[in-house]
Amino acid sequence: MVNFDRVARIYRTLETIAFGSALQRARIRWLGEVTGIKSALIVGEGDGRFLKALLETRPDLEVDCIEASGRMIEMARQRLQEGGVDVARVHLFQADVLTWSPQRKYDLIVTHFVLDCFDQQQVEELVDKLASAANPTATWLLAEFRIPTRGAFRSRWAKAWIRVMYIFFRAAAGLRISRLVDPSPYLRHTGFTLTNKESTRFGMIRSEVWRKSAA
Repeated sequence: MVNFDRVARIYRTLETIAFGSALQRARIRWLGEVTGIKSALIVGEGDGRFLKALLETRPDLEVDCIEASGRMIEMARQRLQEGGVDVARVHLFQADVLTWSPQRKYDLIVTHFVLDCFDQQQVEELVDKLASAANPTATWLLAEFRIPTRGAFRSRWAKAWIRVMYIFFRAAAGLRISRLVDPSPYLRHTGFTLTNKESTRFGMIRSEVWRKSAA
């Protein structure tokens, strides 16, 4: 199981050194697209920065968060409390998403920089599992790293960054994979359609909105 306990306290610093505010901008890029929702599932929330931003725009939203790191959960809870956010509707669960099973349906599913921690089979299984917990018209927000398909320099630059990150997190968090998996085919297979996307950092960081249409 991938667990970020060992780097939880310095994760934001590492993120800022490597990417500035680019990852957080990717997380919150499409918050304005999220309307008419009452329930949300966030997988791999981390230290609570996206969760806080989401709740500030949707204070009546009921949210379940699945996070493997106990220290990240502590930081997320503290961030909400210090920010004066009503936490009555927030449920933080420490669990391995690979073995966790959803118990309800959600209007919003969020996977920010989490699917790129798993291999192809795991990504396929996770997308199927999370899609099964989606309401018929659910929205899925996705942010992740990608290897650009255009431009030799962009591709080499991204591959070098990804290689360094995987080496570091293999030692620090038990990450076992060495290449990215594109979840797009599995999202389409489960009935989701890509409706918005934005790429930054030469195409290496992708933020997307997927929507499911009622049958």
